[in-house]
Amino acid sequence: MAEVLEIIKISLAVVAGIGGVIALVIAYRRQRIAEASDAREQTRLHAERLDKAADRLGSESPTVRLAAAHAVAAIGDEWIEGRKLCGEILYAFLRSRQETDPFVQETIRMIFTRHLREWGMISEPNFEQETRKAAAEKSSKLLGTV
Repeated sequence: MAEVLEIIKISLAVVAGIGGVIALVIAYRRQRIAEASDAREQTRLHAERLDKAADRLGSESPTVRLAAAHAVAAIGDEWIEGRKLCGEILYAFLRSRQETDPFVQETIRMIFTRHLREWGMISEPNFEQETRKAAAEKSSKLLGTV
């Protein structure tokens, strides 16, 4: 009789141990699924914010364009996976648009170069000069002075 009770105790302990392991595996998987879902949601929110900021870069108002450039840079600061895209958007904006307000042009260029350096996307010391030179050449061509 004592042997039967001992076997029952051992069996219950093994079943409890297996149940505990199963509970841990299920909890781990739920946590992973929740984290993946949260990451997808964060990516979606960053993408939506970036889309709105990029749209505002095309605004007629220089103030709105300046705020949009700051917004794109801030999104890049927060969203590591999207930094390259944010940098490409700012670069495309600088290359494609001639600002009528030199202050806005210079400020957006400074935002662009500062953030690209912080993000480790550029390291050349003459990058700012090259960007300034390219912008000057573009403005000269648009104004017909070249």
